[in-house]
This record gives sequence, structure tokens and C-alpha cells, in this order.
Amino acid sequence: MNLGKLALPVAPLIFFASVGVALLVSHLVSRAGRGDRARLESRDAPVFGIVLISLTVARLWFVGSYLPAYQSNLWSIVDFRDLGFDVRAGLVTGIALSIVMFVRRPPMRRAIALAVVAGMSCWAIATAAAGNSGEHETLPAVTLLDLDSHMRILSRTNGKPLVVNLWASWCGPCRAEMPMLTAVQRDMPSVDIALVNQGETPQTVRAFLETQQLSADSVLLDPALAWAKASRKRGFPTTLFYGADGTLLAAHLGSFSRATFERAIENLYPAAITASAH
Repeated sequence: MNLGKLALPVAPLIFFASVGVALLVSHLVSRAGRGDRARLESRDAPVFGIVLISLTVARLWFVGSYLPAYQSNLWSIVDFRDLGFDVRAGLVTGIALSIVMFVRRPPMRRAIALAVVAGMSCWAIATAAAGNSGEHETLPAVTLLDLDSHMRILSRTNGKPLVVNLWASWCGPCRAEMPMLTAVQRDMPSVDIALVNQGETPQTVRAFLETQQLSADSVLLDPALAWAKASRKRGFPTTLFYGADGTLLAAHLGSFSRATFERAIENLYPAAITASAH
């Protein structure tokens, strides 16, 4: 299984779907043959408790791993929209709590066992399917413009991986993540980041960058949306991760937080992380 081809952030979504399957199976098994609603709810509660604790541990573990990225805005720690969860920490916690509950609550053993099997099976099958899905894509030969109208083609000749972010100034999530992306480019020179504007004029892009006080060094223009068409991406922001050989490794629709973007770089380009550290 090639986890590198797993489109981001599919892994957390698969985790949540697997949790949902486990909860559903537990509820159905607990309900079978019983009509006492109070007893049913009392047996569902421990399973919900396991899920809640597991999700909390998964979030806290992730935040702890990328704590510097959250220090500028501590409220972002509880903003789960970035899908910043450590799946393995959540799974280990859930399995450990399930074992404890299995031993201490004999009446719940069947429901717990079937819920764990169903959830883990869903996670394994969905992860394998996501990891093996998708065609072999490479860097499209698209001609772009810089803000001075000079033509640019993003070919891989310098041995660095490339991250291409497709954005527009009218897109709220794009605007929100732009400062983070420009900061990462400054802090991590071992990875090339190209901020490819889709369909807007140089004047519009310049005005946006000046208003936001952002550097234009990594900004390129794609007035005909050629990159979005070539990569078959229709929503913004879309972030495409290419290897040093130009092979597409992963794609992400939606905005990143600093922490989730750093995790993506760490997972996809471990050598680049080592180079930046030195």
C-alpha cells in the first residue's frame, strides 16, 4: 500500500468514518433483543465514552507534535476543522480502552468485539482503497506568468519537491492560508512552493498581495486556469504535492493550518525536512 498516494486529508476522514461504523455496529448489537431504552442507552454510553476519549487523545497528540504551529493562536487548538488528528494515537487509545471495557463489562463483550472488528475492517479496507486509487499523474507542461508578465514553466530540474497551490483572491479559504504558505516557503527552502493564481489579472493579484502585505516571490499567474484544467481540479484552494521527479504524490482540496501543512510535508518529503533542519 502506497500511503504517499493517499489524498490529503483522507486519512482522518477514514478514521472518522470507521468510528461511525463501530458506533453503529455497537448500537445495533446492543439493541438486538432488548426493548428497554434506558438499558440500551446505559450500554451505549461506555462506547461513546471510548470514542470521545480516543478522539481527544488523537487531537492532543497531534497538537503536541506540532505545538509551535499553534502557539500564535491558541484557540486554533480546539478548531477541529483542520482535521489535525493523530490517527494512530486515536486507534491505540480506542483499542486499549475497548480491551479494558471488554474485561470489566461482560454483558458488553459481544457488542465491543463486533464494533472493534467492524471499525478496524472499515479503516483497513478504506485506507487500502484510497492508497491504491488514482491514475499516475505528472507535472503538467503549463506555461505560467509572473507578475511582470514573463513566462514560466514549473519543470523539475533542481532536485527539489514542488508544492503547487491553486488559489484566487475572491476565495476566503485561499486568503486565510496564504500567509501561512508564504511563511513556510521562507522557513523551508528545501521545498519549492508555487502559489498559482487562477484566472485573475496581474493588477488584481498585486492589489491583494499589497493589502495583505504578502511577498510576491512565489506567486505566478494562470489566467486561463490551465493548471486546474490539466489536473482536473475544480475547487479552490487545491494544493498539489509533486516529487522531485514531477510525479504527483498527493492532492488536497481545502485550506491547511500550519500544523496540518507541516505534517503533509513531513509525510511526503522526509528528506526535505532533514535538509531544512540542517
